[in-house]
Amino acid sequence: MSMNTDEAHRRAEALFKKEQQSLQAMREKTARLRALRLARDAVNQKMLLMLNVSVRPPPAAVAAVSALAATAGKTSSDEILVEQIAAGSKPA
Repeated sequence: MSMNTDEAHRRAEALFKKEQQSLQAMREKTARLRALRLARDAVNQKMLLMLNVSVRPPPAAVAAVSALAATAGKTSSDEILVEQIAAGSKPA
């Protein structure tokens, strides 16, 4: 009877050890995947910021386009030029 108890105890210990190793492996894999995901997200965020900065027109260009759009219905080029100068844009 003692032999069966010792054998059962040994098997239980081996099973417990195997389960602990599996849990540890899962934690390591989860941590590795999380680190990769965070790195990917950081790169994507940096790329978006770089694109946003490089695509965004300078404020003077926005003002000039706004002035042109506001004066689209006017026929006089002198009026358009006056509006652009009033908006802070330099004449060409």
